[in-house]
Amino acid sequence: MFSKDNLVDKGFDTGQINQILKFDEEGYKFINEITPSITAPNIRILRKIYKTKMFSEIVFINFIRKMNNGVDIGRYFDENFRTIYTPFQLDVLFACQEYNLKNTPKNFERLKNPAFSPEQMQVLMKAVINNVENYKLYNSELNSKSMELLLDAYKEGINDDVLYDPSFCTDQLSILIDAKKRGLDTTNIANFNMSPSCMQILIDAESEGIDISKIASEYYNEQDLIILIKALKSKLDIKYLLDVSFEEPQRKEVYEGIKENLDVSKYADSKYDDKQMHVIRKTLSEGYDVTPLLDESIPSEKMKIYLNAKRQDIDTSYILSKNITTKEAETIIELRKKGYKIENTI
Repeated sequence: MFSKDNLVDKGFDTGQINQILKFDEEGYKFINEITPSITAPNIRILRKIYKTKMFSEIVFINFIRKMNNGVDIGRYFDENFRTIYTPFQLDVLFACQEYNLKNTPKNFERLKNPAFSPEQMQVLMKAVINNVENYKLYNSELNSKSMELLLDAYKEGINDDVLYDPSFCTDQLSILIDAKKRGLDTTNIANFNMSPSCMQILIDAESEGIDISKIASEYYNEQDLIILIKALKSKLDIKYLLDVSFEEPQRKEVYEGIKENLDVSKYADSKYDDKQMHVIRKTLSEGYDVTPLLDESIPSEKMKIYLNAKRQDIDTSYILSKNITTKEAETIIELRKKGYKIENTI
């Protein structure tokens, strides 16, 4: 138990002593933390906050120490000595006060939004200290890492509205900011549905002078874009490569056909799988008639039988009929190869 004489010896005045002695017996364990630098009204605030039992002992001791340093913690509590802030948010708000006690005071009022996380508050505190007056940063939907990126970008003169869309993840935002620093147009890639890796591929292509306007789509994956960019670099017509319904192997078959200057319109359709496309492309490339193959219901294996027969100048009539199985088609070609005349008996 503390006595008035003990507290007088420590340098407390009558008002302070009266407030200290109103702590209950359990609260006396905190008294050694209190110094005479805390005024009687502030000791009363501490006592009232303690009575709410809202905070752990560690947090409460931190409150006392902040008050010892001159922080007015009472401004963050209501008339019932409760607060809308978490202990971690309060730590940042206390730090703002401590900064003002040691330096030319800054206006940290806009940080007092409980919607901000402690990490967001820390970034905004840094912005205030650095005299950055950017109202667009004060958006609780921006994560703290994005705020940090935007703050650094702002210092370098980059402040485009599109960058403040909270839908962008940190990786996407980083790519957009980097593109802005390089003086590149981000209009085509500022799409939060586009993966960061695709955004990077596109912006790198743009930096090489490639017009990415036709290929900047969220529906293309990395491999799709690599093929499309290769085609653009080679000055190829990409009209038939743009179908977003293509799987990567299909797009590759169309690309190979365009490189060979083939009429890819014959097979550049997602109704054909990549194996069918491959056989049709090879048939075109070797100068054979592809018309009989332009039916997506024909299995690729049967298409191969047709192409191999053409290569050997073997009659291919009837073998692509839906009524003839792949195995039967193979047998017919083998018999014709041996000189048998096989007519359509179906």
